[in-house]
Amino acid sequence: MRTRPDVDAEPVGRPALTDVDLGGADLEAWRAGAGVVRQAARDRRQQLDSRWTEQRRLARAEGAVVQAERSRDEAAGREHEAGQRRDAAIETETTSRTSLREEWTAWMSSPGTVAHLGEVDWSATPVGAWLADGPDRPDDLDALDVAAADAAAAGVELRQTEAAELRGQERDRRARAVDLEREQAQLLAAHDPEPGRPGWTGPVDGVPLWRSVDFRDGVTADQQAGVEAALLASGLLTAVVRADGAAADGELVVDAGGPTASRALSAVLVPDPDGGLPAEQVTAVLARIGWGDRSGSCWVDADGSFRLGPLTGRHTAPHARHIGTTARARHRAEELARVTAELARIADEVSDLRARRAEVARVVEAVRAHVRTAPARPPCATPAPDVMPPRPTWAGRRRPRSG
Repeated sequence: MRTRPDVDAEPVGRPALTDVDLGGADLEAWRAGAGVVRQAARDRRQQLDSRWTEQRRLARAEGAVVQAERSRDEAAGREHEAGQRRDAAIETETTSRTSLREEWTAWMSSPGTVAHLGEVDWSATPVGAWLADGPDRPDDLDALDVAAADAAAAGVELRQTEAAELRGQERDRRARAVDLEREQAQLLAAHDPEPGRPGWTGPVDGVPLWRSVDFRDGVTADQQAGVEAALLASGLLTAVVRADGAAADGELVVDAGGPTASRALSAVLVPDPDGGLPAEQVTAVLARIGWGDRSGSCWVDADGSFRLGPLTGRHTAPHARHIGTTARARHRAEELARVTAELARIADEVSDLRARRAEVARVVEAVRAHVRTAPARPPCATPAPDVMPPRPTWAGRRRPRSG
């Protein structure tokens, strides 16, 4: 048989029974002695088992203590490394803050900042307070991120308001140009401009006096101007010639009612054959308006004076514009020249407004671009020193191991 696992099998003698000769020994005494020995062996075995159990418990406890100390040492090492990283981060941040203060000081006084932002009272801004007191609280640094934009906000808003006003002016001029182009088209189509009417009157329903008459041959230009000016100021020029004299709300009407004048306006005016009214109706109306004879209650004079009952007045004009084909054609040409010139002027003004608006936009963008060059706070990986957690008091200590 093999007596060890690392050797080959070898012959072994078998055990055999052997008789023991005890001679004349006292067997009872032997038994009693064997019982004492057996009990002592049991007690010794219990003691050994207790000691072995205690030994194993102590071994486990020692292992736990060793593991706890190892974990403690590892934690202390990590805390030490964290402290080193913290100290390095604090040093880096301190250096960054110093550099940031220098950059802000240079940026605020740079020619570009003065040119784009104007005179800024930096002492009243978070930048000024930070530079003066040097606080290290993160909130103060957060305020720096928007300080440049806040300082430029008033100027940018002012320029944006200016741009809005320029857009409004351009819009008004374009609307005016649309009206002028419509008026220009009417003039080119030989549409006669109407004389100015009182504001309370409405649309004309009928043929007004100025369209139904013309000047006689031989009436001088000054007389023509005076007659038309007096008729315009009195309201007769724009009044609708109507046989029954009925006037609706917002209408001025002239008819052949009332006495005839001793010297009638027909001395200088005649019915216009193209006026659209019967000549007899127009002549009857002219017969009731005096010409140069101020003794009546209804007259006009060459100097632009007029009377309508208790109402009298005077108005002058450089020349006639509405009575007669020649006067109306000349007036159309004058109005066409005026409208054309005003359209050209408006076109120039619109071009100038657009250029000014583009310049304002360029300035605003330049300000915003310069604001983006303001010193930026570098990314900070650690809190400020006054908010760092304290180093644990047990860090680096080792409990002495008991023998």
